[in-house]
Amino acid sequence: MYGILLSLGLLSVAGCQKDEGNDNGDQTFDGSVTAQYEPLSDGSLSTVQIAGDFSVVTGSTRWNAIAYGNGKYFAVGSEGSVATSADGSAWEEASVGTDGWNGIAYSVADEVFVAVGDAGMTARTSDGESWSLSRLGNEPWNDVECYNEKRVAEDGKESWSSYLAAVSMNGRINNFDGLTTAGSEDWFCVTYNGRSFMAAGSEGSVATSSDRETWSVQTAGTANWNGAAFGNNVYVVVGDGGNIAYSSDAQTWKQVASGTETWNDVVYADGYFVAVGNGGNIAYSADGITWTSVNSGTQNDIFSVCVVRGE
Repeated sequence: MYGILLSLGLLSVAGCQKDEGNDNGDQTFDGSVTAQYEPLSDGSLSTVQIAGDFSVVTGSTRWNAIAYGNGKYFAVGSEGSVATSADGSAWEEASVGTDGWNGIAYSVADEVFVAVGDAGMTARTSDGESWSLSRLGNEPWNDVECYNEKRVAEDGKESWSSYLAAVSMNGRINNFDGLTTAGSEDWFCVTYNGRSFMAAGSEGSVATSSDRETWSVQTAGTANWNGAAFGNNVYVVVGDGGNIAYSSDAQTWKQVASGTETWNDVVYADGYFVAVGNGGNIAYSADGITWTSVNSGTQNDIFSVCVVRGE
């Protein structure tokens, strides 16, 4: 059983190279933080039912991203806020640093959560208590995604490989082996389809890469894209002014009218795309074309979405 967890083409090819010099900054270790948790009592992470056993947790005020891995959920947000839950319902919160956290993903191969945030900050944790902090550059990392690939050897033994990518302003992309650039656009979100990553961002820009080094930049309309997802052989991007677009190849895009409120994120899970946005808006779709609105029970802005794993 799956649910959803929420927290409130013109083709051109961009040359992609390693960033040189000190303008981005070298990776520096900023130390370790031990998080002290207390129960979350302000109601900023609350459960909403979508349809049937398809449920969500909405996050308001300060929660920018949520990820699931190894039986745990982690939410990250403004001013160093982190929260953890074993079931997506009861949450405890703590502070890790003072910079805002904008994205989080789970690496199966390393068995760690990786968070990215403002001022070039990144953090890793395996248990939510001990966090290792580092800094790469000075600009905010806006989102991070991890592709986890399972491999089965001839003797039947399973192993995992994990590939991370984080996106930032001015075309900067961190593949966690070094920095690359994809054009000069501001990238706000990143997703993957099992073979390649896709970043989306300012003024309708999208970019794809199979190796996280060389990126091909296209346009998908003119909106700023805040969220991206892939599922059912379809890419979907959501953004400002109620704009939604979909594509089967990340090159030719079609637009969907969905009102005027800004969409902040979208995810694919259990056969559905789910988009979340300002004013408490939630909508879901099986194909990325026809969308059905859901009453979230709040008028607060909702910022991100993650799959809820059930029993």
